[in-house]
Amino acid sequence: MHNNKAERTAKAFATLRKSFLFCKSKKSSHNCAVSMSLVKSAEACGLYPDSYLEWCLNGIKEGRKGEKLLPWSSECTPFKMKL
Repeated sequence: MHNNKAERTAKAFATLRKSFLFCKSKKSSHNCAVSMSLVKSAEACGLYPDSYLEWCLNGIKEGRKGEKLLPWSSECTPFKMKL
């Protein structure tokens, strides 16, 4: 058994954590961490992250809230990656 996928994911967070240290405020580093979590969650759910984030921002603008915007929502199926 191996955990290469988990290690690659953790490495990305560790690298970005160092970058978050250079954010100008605590709030901006928190926002960077939240956006990175969304991107990695989208990837883990088999979604294209850029299309998913665009869909989320448009959904917020249109008034969608809560669980309907999460990557595992049934409404995200158009953004599935071809495996």
